[in-house]
Amino acid sequence: MAFTALGATYVHLTNTGDYYSWRKVETFIHNIIVGKLWIDHHGRTTITNHRNKDNCELILQAKTRQVRMEQVPHLARISLGSE
Repeated sequence: MAFTALGATYVHLTNTGDYYSWRKVETFIHNIIVGKLWIDHHGRTTITNHRNKDNCELILQAKTRQVRMEQVPHLARISLGSE
């Protein structure tokens, strides 16, 4: 079963003045009927700092059933930059 959240998430850090936003990645729920229930988040999202226009692109990799959960690196790539 897959879910995609609509909208964005916003965070304002009052002590630094930074204001961040990002859209959530897809959420997948596995083994709803049989087996051990587990949730996986994967996809691409960009976190933006609106104060200084820095951004960070995160790509979350899907886990597979063939390997144990703790053996798979979940974070596939991080790219940093400014617009």
